[in-house]
Amino acid sequence: MLGGKEGVNMERSGNLLVLEVNKPYRASHIKYYFSNTFPQPLFPNADYVGVEILPFKGEGEVIIEINQGVATVTKNTVPDSVMLKLKEYRSSRLTIDIDTPYIPLDVLRKVYSISSTPHFVKTRSGYHIIIPLQKAMTFDEKIKVRRELGDDEERIKYDLELAKLNLHGLTEILFDYKWWSGETRFHKWRHVHIEEVSKLGKLPFKLPKMEVLHGLVKIDGNKVILEGFKVKDAERIFISIQDNLWEYAIRNEKEEKETLEERLFSMVEQVYGVSFAMKLKMEIRMGFIDIISDGETLILYLKGDSQKLAGRLIGKQGANVKALSSKLGLKVKILTEKEVKPPERNEHEELRRRLENVLKTLVH
Repeated sequence: MLGGKEGVNMERSGNLLVLEVNKPYRASHIKYYFSNTFPQPLFPNADYVGVEILPFKGEGEVIIEINQGVATVTKNTVPDSVMLKLKEYRSSRLTIDIDTPYIPLDVLRKVYSISSTPHFVKTRSGYHIIIPLQKAMTFDEKIKVRRELGDDEERIKYDLELAKLNLHGLTEILFDYKWWSGETRFHKWRHVHIEEVSKLGKLPFKLPKMEVLHGLVKIDGNKVILEGFKVKDAERIFISIQDNLWEYAIRNEKEEKETLEERLFSMVEQVYGVSFAMKLKMEIRMGFIDIISDGETLILYLKGDSQKLAGRLIGKQGANVKALSSKLGLKVKILTEKEVKPPERNEHEELRRRLENVLKTLVH
């Protein structure tokens, strides 16, 4: 952040384009001007000020007044030669403003299909993306691509209004410094490497909330947030998560509609009859039978008098328990207090460990 003398001395190259505006995107008074010194953060008539560093010098100012939704240029002292330089500069690059804390993987894929050397800037609420263009795009072509890449829609609408005023050189600005009313300093955004960009992948299914690889991969529902990776590595990890966990997700989705206990009681009714199912339900609810499951095996651990139910549950030569396993789609085991009780297993933790092991092979 900049302020005071530090701000004044920051830039003296005469290549600053400054915007002063009240109520950004809904302004009634907009002022652009060139400056050879960094402006002080004292603007009595402005709510917002942006400063852009340009690769060439300029001069003059543009003032736009907006009355009842109609924009009019009331002053323009910028030479045509400077405005032409601005327009050419805008056409040489594509800029995107994403106001979310992460960039979707599909957006990054499109960005790199346009240029292999995009630049990323971390802002207060998201990211700026600057894409050098080998071949210039028309204004309309750029608007289309900007929408496809998730550019701020308010920014797009603002640029469309400027284009109507034939001010194409003032469109698609990404400011290097910003000031808001009430603040005493300018904010300077920071250029970051692609590894520092938070990336988002969206799964076609939901998973429990978890973190793996020391927090570099975070999962919450259908969102996968990836930190510290290049785009190709992030995509490989995301695809691996999708490929390895879709079976769990399908099973989990079914179980959300019908809990494991409800499924168990329903299947017990079919295999053992209603009367036995009611007795089993009561024993479970009273804590005499523990249900232990890791998602693949279901164990009924019988304690106290409930151990008398073991023979019925297993059946001759295991026929009953085999039938129950078949209907549940899980391997069912019947254990009593005479046998060692297996530890309670957290299916989500098992899932996290499984995923951790899979992903380790991709990052080492």
